[in-house]
Amino acid sequence: MNICRNCLSNLKLTVAVNRSHARLCRYAVMHCQRSFYSTGGGNHIWKSVISRTSRQPFSQTIPHSSHSASNLGLLKILQNLKHKICLLTSSLPSRTTSKYFSQSQVSQQNPASLVEEITLTFSESHQSILSRMKDQVDFGIIFDIDGVIGRGANPFMASKKMMKLLTDKDGEFMVPVSFCTNSVGLATDKANLLSNWLDVKIKPEQMIGAHGPLTVFNELHDKRVLIVGQGKILEMAHELGFTNVVTIEEVKEAFPLLDIVDHSNRHYIAKHGITRSHSQDEFEPIEAIVLIGEPNRWETHLQLIVDLLLTGGHPAFAPDKHIPQQHIPIVACNMDLVFMADACMPRFGHGAFLVCLESLYKKITGHDIQYKALIGKPSEITFRYAEHCISKHAQQIGITKPIRTLYLIG
Repeated sequence: MNICRNCLSNLKLTVAVNRSHARLCRYAVMHCQRSFYSTGGGNHIWKSVISRTSRQPFSQTIPHSSHSASNLGLLKILQNLKHKICLLTSSLPSRTTSKYFSQSQVSQQNPASLVEEITLTFSESHQSILSRMKDQVDFGIIFDIDGVIGRGANPFMASKKMMKLLTDKDGEFMVPVSFCTNSVGLATDKANLLSNWLDVKIKPEQMIGAHGPLTVFNELHDKRVLIVGQGKILEMAHELGFTNVVTIEEVKEAFPLLDIVDHSNRHYIAKHGITRSHSQDEFEPIEAIVLIGEPNRWETHLQLIVDLLLTGGHPAFAPDKHIPQQHIPIVACNMDLVFMADACMPRFGHGAFLVCLESLYKKITGHDIQYKALIGKPSEITFRYAEHCISKHAQQIGITKPIRTLYLIG
């Protein structure tokens, strides 16, 4: 962007030399502006300099004859403009410098063709700047999504324009970028949603959900783990590396007498005379609990999770009178008490569910829940994981310098 500002500064000086052709030269630059913007350049910079110009069509403004003295003056200005652009972008060999000041060379070109040549030169130079920029980048950018890129199911209008500043004309990122959110879901689904929103190809590896850091919890991946959340939680668990997962429905099916907050369950049990499930004897103990996000039917989940914590993962029998302070490992993602969606007021988030769980466990046992980890923004684990994702993206797009600075926007 500094190059663009310098170029424009020099242009204003050039125009001032020959005010009789200032209007025509501005039209030439407006033509360059359109080409520059199409390659992903900073349109707002051009607009700040070139304003209050006539709306006459460009083709009617630039003369095609090259023989009049007036045209020679305009050509000289355009030649100087092209020369300055080339010098500023270091794309012009020094041995060709003299031709831009040769009157004979000027007289052999018409303004319209030279404007097209300037447009092409500037476009090529801009891409050269972007490609060289990769050798200088030592930072990454992490965007929040909810309330920053969009809200609910709707993107903000400015988000697409903003993202164009970070990509080249082919939509490829020129700086390493990741997206961090406390919402959960398949990384592929989130990436596709953002790609549609921003008109830029977002890869699943750039998505950092609240549950993303679970990929590095290798010691839990082969354990029998209860996964709690909504949506495609089994697919998410497998995507994260878990190989032996159980849902709350399976626990409820194995131990039907535990879930009777819902009175309809009580009537069903009484009607069918259920005293014990056949699958209860075959039930393998739960070795860890992973809370990915807020579930449906909080009463069922709260009851059964507390039961599992009290009984070491196998709630077939009541625990001893002395309840140990230690329990099976439990990991929770997303500590947000509330979140903002399309409603006019914040809605309960996963943090609200955790408050209920912690309060119940404390009331029953007298102890606090000992989380193995709390992950999601603003935990250090999540930001360390985001740093890892940024470094990987930097390598994928050809950044050679180590990342020294992270900018978090949210």
